[in-house]
Amino acid sequence: MMKKYFALVILIFAARVFAQTDSSVVAKDSVQTFNADVVTKIHLAAPIVSTPLYYGNKIFAVDNTGTVSCYDSAATLVWKTNLSVTITTKPMIADDVLVLGSVNGDIFAIDPKTGNQFQSIGLDRKISTEIIPFSYQGNIALAMPKSSESKTTILFGTEDGKIHCYDLETLQEYWTNSDAKGTVSGMPVYVNNKILFTSSDGFLYCLDANNGLLIWRWKESAESSFAGSNILTDGKTVYAVSNDNVVFDIDLLLGKLAWRSKNINVLPPLNLSQDFKTLFVITKDKKLMIVSAVQGKLVKDVKMDVQFDSTGSIAIENGKKILFTRNGEIFQLNEKFKEEPIISLGAAQINYFIKIDDDKFLCSNLQGTVVIFKLRLSASASQRRDEP
Repeated sequence: MMKKYFALVILIFAARVFAQTDSSVVAKDSVQTFNADVVTKIHLAAPIVSTPLYYGNKIFAVDNTGTVSCYDSAATLVWKTNLSVTITTKPMIADDVLVLGSVNGDIFAIDPKTGNQFQSIGLDRKISTEIIPFSYQGNIALAMPKSSESKTTILFGTEDGKIHCYDLETLQEYWTNSDAKGTVSGMPVYVNNKILFTSSDGFLYCLDANNGLLIWRWKESAESSFAGSNILTDGKTVYAVSNDNVVFDIDLLLGKLAWRSKNINVLPPLNLSQDFKTLFVITKDKKLMIVSAVQGKLVKDVKMDVQFDSTGSIAIENGKKILFTRNGEIFQLNEKFKEEPIISLGAAQINYFIKIDDDKFLCSNLQGTVVIFKLRLSASASQRRDEP
């Protein structure tokens, strides 16, 4: 009997040791650097549900438990608050107000310094787009007076096909548009006092930002669709990818086709160069393409060895180089268009990648890892910088 007791104790002890060892393996940091130096590294307690926000040297992130967290640039937690609801939007800050939208149709206004919630409204329908701010220039009067002269408004779409424009300070409605016949999704765009968005009905829409009235809507055919497409614009032209992997150039003023890509299996993410002259296009056949934004003609294509993510790959300009994501890693194409690894966040797909400063980048993955990093300078580049 005593032998059985000791054997049981040994088994329990071994199981605990194994569990501790296994836990440490799971918790092991999966971030690896190849040509980058990590400035800030944060591991959220739960998977991320939206892309983080970098604002005022702080990082604001939301996980799938409804917890909103604020970290400083040293990865120190400043505050954390749980809204007890699934948040569907990226954090947005305007007029020193942090705004978030939920699956239940709640709009939360939070103090970004403390995390304290000071205002909210409920729409009883899912917030289905990101929330964007802009300065209202129309003449619609609000029912209740404001205590400030701020004209900042917030705009967002909902699952019932509506676009809503609200005053940020009081959360009063300026206007609502219901022309779309399907769920509005993605990131609405404000440009030249116009609102651009897409809907599950397949159309690309353009509204007057002053009153919400429809200016134009467009799609190529009854079968084609822009649903969920990210929208790019240079203030004159609108670029979007259809569900059949075609890039379209639409005149912003008239809502008419300028050009469409041919024989390119484009993946949804697009990006524009800083001078608006070049589109960075990722394809289904392992190519990263540089395309003239004015004419739609191919300038350069680079064949990769590995397939890009179907929806998540992102390419951005960095001087004479192009940085891009693939699965959980970030690479760069150098001046000779050779692929070089920069940093890996592990196996989970990178869902956000942006340049936040001259030499700093922020990225995050779906498992809740958020990293700010700097590119390492090559020996020759470092020497050139140090020269008088």
